[in-house]
Amino acid sequence: MSTLTIFSEEIGKRFQFTIKDEDGDLVDLTGATVDLLVFGHPEKGPLALPDPVNGRADYDTLEGDFEPGTYQAQLRVTFSPSSLFLTNEFTLKVGELDC
Repeated sequence: MSTLTIFSEEIGKRFQFTIKDEDGDLVDLTGATVDLLVFGHPEKGPLALPDPVNGRADYDTLEGDFEPGTYQAQLRVTFSPSSLFLTNEFTLKVGELDC
C-alpha cells in the first residue's frame, strides 16, 4: 500500500495519480469522472484529468481539506451510473507544520 504525505497547511499541493487496473494496465479515463475518497471526510472531486488516455488524474489541495492525522483513501472512477472502478486503498498522512 502506498503512502502520500502532506501538511494540513499546504494549499495547492498537487497530487498526481496514474490509475491502473488490477493487471497493471493504464485505465483510459476518457469520459469518466474521478473522485478522491478519504474515509471519514466528504469526497473530493471531480479531479482534473489532464491526460485521461494515460490514466492521469490530479487533485490540488484546498484550505481546510484535511486535519492532521492518518487516513485511508482511494479513488473512485465512474464511467456511467452503472459502471465504476475503485483503486486500491492508500494511506494519506497529514502532518502539522511547526511554526
